[in-house]
Amino acid sequence: MTTMMILAALTGAVLGMRFRVLVLIPAIGLCIVLVAAFGAVRGMGLAHTATMVIASAAALQLSYLVGALLRFAIAGTRLSGSASFAPKHNPREEIAQ
Repeated sequence: MTTMMILAALTGAVLGMRFRVLVLIPAIGLCIVLVAAFGAVRGMGLAHTATMVIASAAALQLSYLVGALLRFAIAGTRLSGSASFAPKHNPREEIAQ
């Protein structure tokens, strides 16, 4: 169960960094199918499989949100120019003096 949640969380974070929110609809559908198949192959009961499906879908959605927020934070840092590698002064000003 932990492996499925970690995989769903990593997938959600990547999707959040790259795509818009509508990508969650097919991603959750695929998550449900994969986790249900995993539960059936492992011979898990219906209650345990349903719990895994719900937990994996929740991890996917929460990590999507974290990835999307991280994307906006990175974009904001790039636009504001407040990155630590930005030059503190303009070298052309020194030449003009």
